[in-house]
Amino acid sequence: MAEIETVVLPNGYNGHTERFKLPPVDTNGNSVKVMVATPGREYMFRWIQKDKLQEAIEAQRERPANIRTIYTREELKDRAAREFRDGDIIEVGKYIINIGYGEYRAPLRTWVHTVDGKILDCWPAGARGACPYYINDFVGRLPK
Repeated sequence: MAEIETVVLPNGYNGHTERFKLPPVDTNGNSVKVMVATPGREYMFRWIQKDKLQEAIEAQRERPANIRTIYTREELKDRAAREFRDGDIIEVGKYIINIGYGEYRAPLRTWVHTVDGKILDCWPAGARGACPYYINDFVGRLPK
């Protein structure tokens, strides 16, 4: 079994989860410093107790791997972001949607980038940014 390169943890600020890189970059007594793995947010970090980090790693090893799914634009119209788990990845043409959840199971931490790495401004609360409308609709839509 390959070693886990990232682990999903609460970010330590507002209850949202983030994907953090492993191994930790620093140690201070019983705490370790882990860096955020999300593109564009790599400067952020979190301190966590070693035993809590190990518990999170073990829990992640026990669950099945995240899903990476490819959809067409038309297929996406019948789906909702809330149908997917935290960490799942959906590809639609040149766009890659990374599902992420906050404390209340709303996909507020979902982010979108293009295949060439450009991060797009997509906010599910109604603001229409750089994302195509069908991706904003997918993120904000309730499951059937």
